[in-house]
Amino acid sequence: MNDLTLQFNTRGTLLGVKGGMENNLLAPSGECVGKDIRDIMPADIVESMTSYIEKAFRTGELQSFEYQPRLSDSQFELRFLVTGDDTLSVIITNISDYKQAAEWYRKAASRNSPEAQYSMALMYSAGKGVPKDMKQAVDWYRKAADNGHDSAQLNLGAMYYTGDQGIPKNVPEAIKYFRMAAQQLNARAQFNLGQIYGNGDDGVPQNLPRALMWFGAASTRLVGEQQKIAKENMAEVARAMSPDQLKEAQALARQCDSDFAKCE
Repeated sequence: MNDLTLQFNTRGTLLGVKGGMENNLLAPSGECVGKDIRDIMPADIVESMTSYIEKAFRTGELQSFEYQPRLSDSQFELRFLVTGDDTLSVIITNISDYKQAAEWYRKAASRNSPEAQYSMALMYSAGKGVPKDMKQAVDWYRKAADNGHDSAQLNLGAMYYTGDQGIPKNVPEAIKYFRMAAQQLNARAQFNLGQIYGNGDDGVPQNLPRALMWFGAASTRLVGEQQKIAKENMAEVARAMSPDQLKEAQALARQCDSDFAKCE
């Protein structure tokens, strides 16, 4: 999406313009800078904009509303963000495409498409094309995860692990979804399992052989700095292990190499 960003001061004077969709202004952007909001924005939106600008400066909090121009099928979201003592940015996004995408994703999701179910989860999580609703997002993540979508499994596992977004913390449930993703060779999920087993957490006992095995699996798939961290964690875990534990880790790694679906 090509957003239009307008910068105003507390008096409603336009200080700068950045991005696309400049056709929403009443004059070319170069001629608008320095003018009052009433001279550059359509009359049917000026009152709402000035009200939200005042509220954003008064509260210091992000404000937003949706707007549909007269005689137009397009819909826009306007976000008002204070950037300084006397400056505020208005970010205008055409959300018509998001809403249309949500309709198509919902149709495909109802036919049990895991990719569409995952996309619906992302849209509800971000409030793109649909109202932001974390309960709906979690429901769609769970549907996609149970249908084998590894990124949905990873995200749902992370929610259970941290206990945020309205889901109570549940480490065994986090492990369940991380393992589902890890068995599909999702390197981030493999790394997360290494961390959980390496540290032990909320009733899940420390298991160094499993930690070493999962860090090793992740290190072969991650790249750059993430791969470096996985290898460093492998070395740290290995130093803390007994010879028998190292043998157990090697046996687990051989089992996974033959069939990742058996990895635990």
